[in-house]
Amino acid sequence: MTNLRVRWRAPTCAVLLACAATVGAVRPVAAQPEPALGREQGPTVWTDAEVRARARRVALRVRRAEQALRVAQAGRVFGQLPRVGNPTVGVMALPGLPDYGALTYAVSVALPIDLAGVGRARAREAEAGVRAGAARLDAERAIAEAEARAAWVSVGVARSLEAIQRARLASAQEAEARIEARLAAGDTTALDRAMVQRERATAEADVARSLRLRREASDALRMALDLPARSPIEVGPLGAPSMPTADTVARTAATAGMRRGEVRALRRGARPG
Repeated sequence: MTNLRVRWRAPTCAVLLACAATVGAVRPVAAQPEPALGREQGPTVWTDAEVRARARRVALRVRRAEQALRVAQAGRVFGQLPRVGNPTVGVMALPGLPDYGALTYAVSVALPIDLAGVGRARAREAEAGVRAGAARLDAERAIAEAEARAAWVSVGVARSLEAIQRARLASAQEAEARIEARLAAGDTTALDRAMVQRERATAEADVARSLRLRREASDALRMALDLPARSPIEVGPLGAPSMPTADTVARTAATAGMRRGEVRALRRGARPG
């Protein structure tokens, strides 16, 4: 029978026991639950300030940008790693060395050290991603606010248009009733009645069209504000529109080109330093 010679050093046993204790002490990290985003019911009558505030808080595009910013902020962990990494221990069995029938164990210990500055580069990259994500979040909030305000105005305009068309329909119905009375008395002709009936039918079609426009505008506002599908939508009174001058438009366009969130996001993403 061939004798099996094992060369075992006392430090090897100590290292293996330390590795086993370290692995056993590691506990799995439980995933943190995402906060529930409830679609709570808003006020019955929406004002401009309430629409703007809710759109900046719960719009879908805003929440996507917030999640992207959290991902960018999580990337800071890679930039905070120490320059001296965790030591590693390797154990290797070498049968047949140094001669036939022998078994030799080799143990290696390594200590990684970042000499090239990779950690600092990752930190700069992570901060650039956070700055760009914050700028994109500002831009998405502004876009969500603009979309919600446009839908809010559309609801108010559709409501006013519906009131106008209903008043027009009431006038057409009154005129038709008068024409019918005059026709019965022989004071008018069937042509006049046909013309009044056409006006009444046109007014009814316009009322139906205004109702459709109001429903579409209400649905757009619900979507912009992340409201339930059947929640009531009423808007406050709209102010008188202002007429901007050509100089105001030019200054606004120049300011938007420099201060818009999309522009700041591109600049901050292109300059990591």
